[in-house]
This record gives sequence, structure tokens and C-alpha cells, in this order.
Amino acid sequence: ELQLEVSQLAAVLGAVHGLDEYECKICYNYFDLDRRTPKLLGCSHTFCQECLEALHSWEGRGWRIGCPVCRHRTPVPEYRVQRLPDNTALTAALPLKTHEPVSSSLTDVRTGPAESSGDDIAILGELFLI
Repeated sequence: ELQLEVSQLAAVLGAVHGLDEYECKICYNYFDLDRRTPKLLGCSHTFCQECLEALHSWEGRGWRIGCPVCRHRTPVPEYRVQRLPDNTALTAALPLKTHEPVSSSLTDVRTGPAESSGDDIAILGELFLI
């Protein structure tokens, strides 16, 4: 039987359902309006505030922060990451999205967990040609 780890299943379902844009590409957690607020860098890449604060600290809390994707250096207003602009396109959409964790550590792609919807299993079946 073909089985997937939860992280693999979440990645597949996230890509299928278009949720990957709602996660930080550093920590892979979904953005929220608290510690994981999506912050926009000058290069237009977006990461959660928590990860950018850790990166800024690691870089010595200078007046600029380097993008982990393209290395563009973005000025940090008042040396505080929370002063970077929010990605308002994402923050506006966040309350509309629900991000419920997958319930089991392993999921059988053919049958899925008991509470899984048939649509998700059908999508996975098509992806893996089961």
C-alpha cells in the first residue's frame, strides 16, 4: 500500500488547493495575524514576522535584512521587523482560510482516514494514478 507522511500529504493538498501561498517559505507554517504575520520585503518576497525576527537577530539586528531567497537587502524601519510592511493581499485573505491539521501521522492514499472527504482522496488518486 502507498502511504504518505503528514507533511507530504499536506504539501500535496496545499498545492492542489492553492494554500502554499499562505505559508512562510522559511518555517512552512501558515501565516496568521499574530506572530506569523506575513511581512513584505523590498524584493516582494514574503515571510512570517517570527522568521524574519530570527533572521534579523542572526544578522546582528542591522538596519537592513537580507532576503533568504534572492539576497536583496531591505531596510528595517527603526531596526524593528514588525515595522516592515504587512503583505496586505495575504492578510486580507487570512480570515477566509482555515488550516486544519491532517489528523493522522500516516494516511493511506487509497482509502484515507475515516474522516477524510472523498474529494481529497480522489485528487490524490489522480495525482498518483491509483
